[in-house]
Amino acid sequence: MKKAKILSLFLMFLMVSASLLGQSRDIRRGDTFYERGEYYKALEHYHEAEEEGADIGVDTRIRMANCHYHLNEIDQSFEMYQTLEEHLEGQDFFNYASATHKFGFYQGAIDLYEECIDKGIGNPAQIRELIRSCEWAIENRAFQTDYRANPSDLLTYGQSFGIQYYKDGVVYSSSSGESDEVDRYGKEFLNLYYSRLENGEIQDQRLFSENLVFDYHVGAISFTSDEETMYYTRAVRVGGGDSRIKIFKVTYEDGEWGNEEELEINSDDYDCAYPDVTPDDEYLIFSSNMSGGHGGTDLYIAERRGNGRFGRPQNLGSEINTFGDERFPFVSEEYNLYFASDGHIGFGGLDIFEAPHAGDTEWKN
Repeated sequence: MKKAKILSLFLMFLMVSASLLGQSRDIRRGDTFYERGEYYKALEHYHEAEEEGADIGVDTRIRMANCHYHLNEIDQSFEMYQTLEEHLEGQDFFNYASATHKFGFYQGAIDLYEECIDKGIGNPAQIRELIRSCEWAIENRAFQTDYRANPSDLLTYGQSFGIQYYKDGVVYSSSSGESDEVDRYGKEFLNLYYSRLENGEIQDQRLFSENLVFDYHVGAISFTSDEETMYYTRAVRVGGGDSRIKIFKVTYEDGEWGNEEELEINSDDYDCAYPDVTPDDEYLIFSSNMSGGHGGTDLYIAERRGNGRFGRPQNLGSEINTFGDERFPFVSEEYNLYFASDGHIGFGGLDIFEAPHAGDTEWKN
């Protein structure tokens, strides 16, 4: 009887030990993916450990909050940061302030940004600009634009962007809902689709070109005025197992898109993305995080020359670029520049801005 009791206790010990080992293994795997910047997979492992009853410590919960933040799941990150506030330091505390800003709790964000300055977290000048942005948002809560966004009934599985007019319809990036392959953010890889327009309404959807289907994301397109050349962004693998975002072009010949070429403005050392051809076909404007910029990603302009060549990219300057990210440029027929930015005074996150043309290759924001 005594031996049976000892054996029972020993087996119970082994089961508990195996369970704890499995839980700690999930957390360790989550930490590995977190360090790589693969936040979606990190969260998967943290949640698995949580579901198995693991004791999730403060450090892991902070990492979970940061995962939500980097995945742009602002509501979840804001809620988690609130419960962890007394444990947050350094970049984690700044992320909390930023999430509060993007959540729309502007006075709370101001208080947290001021605390960042007091604690010596981040760049004081940049944080003061973020405080100014929150103050502006409070004063302009009833801000009204001259535009109204009408959602379409098109099934895009929660992912579609980069729309451009083409022929009698539009071309855009979208997911199909048919693939199990996802990126590091847990999103299905995007391809290019075409839809007809009828009375301003987007109709049926079909793949834009069989020749433009890739293993990774493709999108943010722009056509020349004759619709015979298209520029687009796609992710590619580079040395060391890393990936870069680069701009490519294709031409339309004999009823097919082909002859893909990588632009010479690309580099394995930085990203180039979101190309836009000016209405006169003279220039290409794009976003890049190449060195020498004002912040994360800046807008650049390069002259289009013969034989597919380009002039040296020029930064659009501090009127347009900020310490944050500038993306998705578009130049209208009137040559006004539209773009998204999270560094200019706005409501937080990426807002849309208009910059009037100031002559040549200059715009004033």
